[in-house]
Amino acid sequence: MNKSLTAHGNAKETPIGPNLRNAELFIQRAEFQKAKDLLQKQLDQGADDFRTWNLLGICLARTEAFDQAAAIFKRFSEARIGKAERHKALFNQGLVVFFRDLKEYGDHRVANTFRALPAGEPTLAVPETGFREAVDLWFALLKRRTAAGDILHTHLAFAFLQRGEFDHALMCIRNALSTSEQFYLTQYVLGCMFLDLYFLATEQNHWLIDKDTAEFFEIENYEVLFTNGPLHAVQKETYLEIAMQAFLEGHRQNPFSVVTTLALCRTYLIAGLLEEGFEVLAHAESLAPEYVSVLETALVFHQQAGAPPQTIISLLNRIREQRLLTPQRPVTRILPPHYQF
Repeated sequence: MNKSLTAHGNAKETPIGPNLRNAELFIQRAEFQKAKDLLQKQLDQGADDFRTWNLLGICLARTEAFDQAAAIFKRFSEARIGKAERHKALFNQGLVVFFRDLKEYGDHRVANTFRALPAGEPTLAVPETGFREAVDLWFALLKRRTAAGDILHTHLAFAFLQRGEFDHALMCIRNALSTSEQFYLTQYVLGCMFLDLYFLATEQNHWLIDKDTAEFFEIENYEVLFTNGPLHAVQKETYLEIAMQAFLEGHRQNPFSVVTTLALCRTYLIAGLLEEGFEVLAHAESLAPEYVSVLETALVFHQQAGAPPQTIISLLNRIREQRLLTPQRPVTRILPPHYQF
């Protein structure tokens, strides 16, 4: 990188030319090297504006050069530029350090390691500082009264879920839903949360929820197993139904999201709804036929359905081949990246 990231102050505005428009298009197509080449050309020609640097930061983040990306976003979150640009930079800074921690520690949702799902990946214990920097940055952005409350609370909820802090996660997802129910990622994170609560209840390790949360999600008295003061233990079937409906709504809002489609597919599997699950699985296979997670889910479905041995062997071979090509699952297949352009 030819440009220093240490300078602070006013960022020069550069007119939006074809290089920037094409770079953004390349990012959307996941052609990150092409985008980087165009952005570097802009910088070599003297550009020092937020848009160019922000797109470069997104490129670096998507290729998991997390420290370099975080430095860019930090610079512009502190620069004397427009409020909207500072807020975008601060959100992106939080997101890049979140994905950095997710790559380092792994996916710590309960459902990720439960045996009913396709094989989870080994994870390291999350230290007290794990995901904390992202949480602090996003809370700092909330204090600035940003307009994107649903997006922020959704990401905070997922970060707290990784930390195992269900009370904070539930509060954040309620805040997100109270702002808007039309962001598919909010529905996805809601589904993840209640799927974790379902698995905890399955193991008789109930996470007790407060009365306000029970009322918010319209949980009826007959669905409560027992109470402990103001806290409620809810039957696992209720949690599974809420998760399923959330994934279904998220899939409806964004049918092109592989992550949400797979989550719905797996929830149907858990509920024993193989016919519905196979229908959604076919859609997932049309979106990403070579994703290991799609192939693993297909394997479990075909095993449950008693598929012939040649089908199982074919899937196992494809999984083995794809694991050699992509030995480590990209973190963006755990949570879709929504960097602010």
